[in-house]
Amino acid sequence: MRRRTWAGAFAAAAGCALGAAAPAAADERSDYAAVRGDWQRDRVLTACRFTVEELENARSVMTGEDEYSGLEGAIGAEIVRQRTGGCPGGGGTQGAPVVSRLRLVPAALRGRRAATLRFGLSRSATVRIAIERRRATRWVRVRSLVRSVRRPGNAAVVLPARGLRPGAYRAVVTAVAGGTRSRPRSAAFRVLG
Repeated sequence: MRRRTWAGAFAAAAGCALGAAAPAAADERSDYAAVRGDWQRDRVLTACRFTVEELENARSVMTGEDEYSGLEGAIGAEIVRQRTGGCPGGGGTQGAPVVSRLRLVPAALRGRRAATLRFGLSRSATVRIAIERRRATRWVRVRSLVRSVRRPGNAAVVLPARGLRPGAYRAVVTAVAGGTRSRPRSAAFRVLG
């Protein structure tokens, strides 16, 4: 285990106070703390949560106690998983999913026909779709759908028109993944009599 000297601690604190970049060792220690904290809960690392760089930083500052407790083996196995393609998107924490290119085909429905909602997703996510009907000056939710999209890229969801009265509607799409939520996106459509 490394010992910190007063001079080193003072230099690090002075550097941070003056706005200088934090030393690389501080990043390694914070990565170690995050990885060890995740592992200590149940003695298993959460799959694909950390990047290879974060895992290697954590391994570089491990103590002798960690080597015997199994943390080193868990870090090694997670690095192998990521390098062999076991984590979609390369692993590590990702930002909130992004819904793009949202459109409804066709934009006008007759009778009991269905429409296809097409959109792009930045990452795999659970997609929540709210069908809202325009009533005077406000939108009222009339139906909700939840779908799981397993891959990033183009996606399509069929929206059945059965039970929808003639009028103006919109589909509001929100994607949820890893505890983060996308900005809601909407596409308007009409149900004809």
